[in-house]
Amino acid sequence: MSSYISDVGELLAKSLKYRAPYLIEINGVSLWAHPQVLSPKYSYSSRFIQKNWDIQPGMSVLDMGAGCGILALFAAQEGAQKVVAVDKNRYACQITRLNVKRNKYKRTIQTVQADLFQIISGRFDRIVFNAPYWDKKAEYGVPLEYALFDENYQTMEKFLTKA
Repeated sequence: MSSYISDVGELLAKSLKYRAPYLIEINGVSLWAHPQVLSPKYSYSSRFIQKNWDIQPGMSVLDMGAGCGILALFAAQEGAQKVVAVDKNRYACQITRLNVKRNKYKRTIQTVQADLFQIISGRFDRIVFNAPYWDKKAEYGVPLEYALFDENYQTMEKFLTKA
């Protein structure tokens, strides 16, 4: 039986029941998840993106809204030469760094804490973005909600304008 959750309230409740980082395994990749970061344990979106992309060996990849770093890790695993994982959530950046180290991709993956393209420059062969897609205001003080909610789709508009 799948552990994916389609109800946002249930997803929030399941994620926030944890009080500390916890280990999960996704497609053979062992990684840390954090209660304030969208977990690929409960959301299929990162695996859907990976199944439908065309990352080739040697490419440079920008992983926007990296969360726990799962897409950055998948890109490195598929041979990307350079991956920049960006997230505004400090917990996401901390857990991504742990996962990069755990999976031995420190030379390939760079983690940057920023709001979208705030401090990102240069060109990339591919940009991936596991975007928030519920039109709802994120509750201040609950970083996990920024991975889920995008009031009036302002984040998506900003992303598409700057990409």
